[in-house]
Amino acid sequence: MAGYHDFIRYSLSEGRTGRVSLKAPKVIGAAVSRGTRDYQEDAHTVTAVHIPPAELRHSLVRYFGLNWDPGHIGETLAGQVLFAGIYDGHGGNAVSGYLQQQLHALFEQVDPSEVPELVSKLQGVGGYFKRFKGGALVDWIKPADPPRTLDLEARATLAFLAADKRISELRESEQCGATASFLSSLSLGRTWSSLILLSDGITSVLSDEEIVDLARQAPSPQRAAENVMSFAETIGLSDNATVIVIPLAGWGDVRGPDLTRDLREYRRVQAENSFREARSNR
Repeated sequence: MAGYHDFIRYSLSEGRTGRVSLKAPKVIGAAVSRGTRDYQEDAHTVTAVHIPPAELRHSLVRYFGLNWDPGHIGETLAGQVLFAGIYDGHGGNAVSGYLQQQLHALFEQVDPSEVPELVSKLQGVGGYFKRFKGGALVDWIKPADPPRTLDLEARATLAFLAADKRISELRESEQCGATASFLSSLSLGRTWSSLILLSDGITSVLSDEEIVDLARQAPSPQRAAENVMSFAETIGLSDNATVIVIPLAGWGDVRGPDLTRDLREYRRVQAENSFREARSNR
């Protein structure tokens, strides 16, 4: 069943299905701030997309050696994929807004037949890209009979290239800088509590350790995102910033000492003193 949406389906008895809203604070956490700027150029997306279950099975076998049979739960449930993205404006909201509205749809809709044209267009940019051999798409540059099944890395790469092609046709995109893709595949078990997505507005003021400590003890993903954002604002966040917290299998079970508590308190006091001094000098 194609079509992205803001909920995840799950199985009930007698062949029925239920829905879990991705907007629920206990499901996914998201926090945004424009910092000290007068405008917000960051954009983000959290949605559920649907891709062929056979493609998911192919990816699990290829990258993790996992033999998963999607037939046990049916195509509607088996083809669900959570899609989350943060898009930095790079000098304007034309590109970030476009990606917020369109990238997840492209991820769902791209077809292997598009690969030769998009790779050729990228090579036509010249320079480094002239030597581009296809990367994750190399197996799909030449048509095959029967067509090869995409894997998730190839689908994501193809979606980014399709987005780049469309964005390059936007007049506003010329002043917004280039877009870049990044995909990392990890096999995560119950030893991982969450996946935290951040824009550089956050990473420019907080360390990885501080972010983990702020999020790990939170009672919900939403509170975790708010904890990170609140502390960033307390110590002087200036850039646009976005935080998305996605709970994993170990959420609520993976704990640890708060190793940055004293450092954060020191930074908070320093920020307050700097604010008072700046205000008294006005």
